[in-house]
Amino acid sequence: DSLRRMSPSSQFICIDAAPSMVRVLEEKIQSFGWDTNVRAHCVALASTDSAEETIRKDLEALKGSVDLVVASSVMSFIPSGDLPGTMKAIGELMKPETGLFCHSDWPKSEESPDGFDEEKAKKMYAMGGLEAKSSFLTKVHMGGSNEGDVFVGVAVKNSPSSS
Repeated sequence: DSLRRMSPSSQFICIDAAPSMVRVLEEKIQSFGWDTNVRAHCVALASTDSAEETIRKDLEALKGSVDLVVASSVMSFIPSGDLPGTMKAIGELMKPETGLFCHSDWPKSEESPDGFDEEKAKKMYAMGGLEAKSSFLTKVHMGGSNEGDVFVGVAVKNSPSSS
């Protein structure tokens, strides 16, 4: 909410493929009075052609205009067959040269062989015409004495001539 309040003229578009998560967000939008600049869409970005017409039109209108895409603990759950389409859609939404994609996910390890490392992140970014800018591992506190490692990656949308 602090980002939304600091930037009242910004629009926040929240996308999730899970209807239950979108319902939770819609309830928050209503209860916190965020309806002036926050919208929620239930859609899998890899298959927007099968989305409701209003969602397709909204996403089409956003192409090339999005400053920031944040994906928190999401990218590792996208089926590998949907990842190229998802990244292509993200890349199309982002502003060329300045649009940022930031994600946090489980790091690759013996326990999480499908987790993220720099190499996997770079391959994923390339699918959307993005260029890696930074990646690092950090610890996240998850309540009490629990903490875990998290992979954080940042990429920027390439200019149209370089993608």
